[in-house]
Amino acid sequence: MHIVVLCTAQRGLRFIEHLLRIGAAHQFTIFSFRETAWEPPFFDDIQGLARRRGLDFYEARNVAHPKWAEFWAERRVDLLLMVGWRYLVPAKVYEAAARGAYVLHDSLLPKYRGFSPTVWAMMNGERQTGATLFKVAAEVDAGDIVDQQAVPIAPADTIAGVAEKVTCAYLDLMTRNFA
Repeated sequence: MHIVVLCTAQRGLRFIEHLLRIGAAHQFTIFSFRETAWEPPFFDDIQGLARRRGLDFYEARNVAHPKWAEFWAERRVDLLLMVGWRYLVPAKVYEAAARGAYVLHDSLLPKYRGFSPTVWAMMNGERQTGATLFKVAAEVDAGDIVDQQAVPIAPADTIAGVAEKVTCAYLDLMTRNFA
């Protein structure tokens, strides 16, 4: 099976490492992009892991750019997974995945759709957030929900602590649904 992963951040790196553990026999292609100056570095780590493990790796923010048309047309993509991907992926790309395209999101959808859901949940005094695995659809964060996992938010939690819990929930969702 050929799995294409669009990912960013340290969470994306951990996600790829986990996928390699639970699906080592599969073929993987990774897309990522360089972080902006105010973000913690992640690109070099993701690229380095891909190179060390012999995975195909590409740098791209816009995977639908004409330069990638040949990739999507000529390679069989069985599964497309997105983690921390900030850019819209058009239907012509996600529909190319024979077994579907899925996103992991930092909330218990449909609550907190959109950007920075963990931050908003904490700012609004929520006692929990979570992770949602859902099928990609034309509308942002609106596809069919496959699975969810709640994550508690304690009064003393920091954003980094809650983000770590959500990352662990991502890995649990992947194990439950794709191992």
